[in-house]
Amino acid sequence: MRLALLGVGLATVLAFVVTGLYLAMHFPAAYGAVEEIRYMYRANHVYVLFAALVNIALGLYWSAAKRGWRGKLALTGTALVLVAPAC
Repeated sequence: MRLALLGVGLATVLAFVVTGLYLAMHFPAAYGAVEEIRYMYRANHVYVLFAALVNIALGLYWSAAKRGWRGKLALTGTALVLVAPAC
């Protein structure tokens, strides 16, 4: 699970960099002078970075899941964090 969290986190950071370059180079013509649209895309772009950093942080501090309902809850939460960058 630790490697999955780190892998997804690092891949998402790479996606953040690539999409940032795209937004900087090719996207300004799309929104023109409408600042609200630019702010909306920047905010969504920062959410991608946040999802990546959460995955990396959990991957660095992941410990083996406990038994019982707490372990199942931890695995469920981790699975949701793993798919969060795709949403």
